Amino acid sequence: MSIDPVPPESESPAALAAEAEQPWLRLDPRMLLVHPVQEILRLLPVLAVSVVVGSSSGNHGWGLAVAGLLVVIGVLRWFTTTYRIGPAHVELRRGLLQRQVLSIPRSRIRSVDVDRRVMHRLLGLASVRIGTGQATGGGRDRNRFELDGLAIGAVPALRESLLSAH
Repeated sequence: MSIDPVPPESESPAALAAEAEQPWLRLDPRMLLVHPVQEILRLLPVLAVSVVVGSSSGNHGWGLAVAGLLVVIGVLRWFTTTYRIGPAHVELRRGLLQRQVLSIPRSRIRSVDVDRRVMHRLLGLASVRIGTGQATGGGRDRNRFELDGLAIGAVPALRESLLSAH
């Protein structure tokens, strides 16, 4: 899966009108393998407790049910995340229960960081983090702009295009 050519940066009225008609894209489908594993690893203590509770009550299905739920959450994460890169903004929609729409004007983009964790490397994916140069508070930022799961082949051109105006 490749990203459509990234339009050149522009904030003209015609570019803004074209941006509104631009399609929303999904992350690479290979993320359907990564997200469930990430959810299980992130909530490993919950899974461990459910296995212990299930073992002590004689019902071993608890651990399996919780693991199944975590896999479903990981799959839903892929279905509920879309993005688009227009001439004026880069936008990201995500969230199942609490819907978020993040938008960064392309003129404010200061950094495009590429990260490839182990699962991403194995599947030929990359995580692209777009920064504006503003500090956004300590800890894990819920509003960080990250396209987690793009095909590695499309990343260099995307990075170059987003940083080309600067």
